[in-house]
Amino acid sequence: MLSIEHPKTISEEELEDQAENDLEDTDEALPFNYSITSYGADYPTDGLVKRLNRGDIYVPDFQRGYVWKLKEASKFIESLLLGLPVPGIFLSKETETQKLLVIDGQQRLRTIQYFYNR
Repeated sequence: MLSIEHPKTISEEELEDQAENDLEDTDEALPFNYSITSYGADYPTDGLVKRLNRGDIYVPDFQRGYVWKLKEASKFIESLLLGLPVPGIFLSKETETQKLLVIDGQQRLRTIQYFYNR
């Protein structure tokens, strides 16, 4: 027969001690200091496409290739035309070049670019 143990109940004091010990274990200097600022922006579709075509927005080499089939791409474009909500696109500005690197949303951006340039 399988025996199931009930979780051990610990006091609030034990929990605080455990949390302090966990903090002490992570007091090492972290190798990176991140300074992240984010904001929402609504770019016009033609502006996004122009920036993609010029290379001001680019897909880095570490991103996978374009994988959407025509049916998926068409459904995304249809969602835009119907005014349905679509996920956001995340970009990171490179300090040296001021170009925008695609973090998330490559399939959506490439789809817009493809349909717009046709």
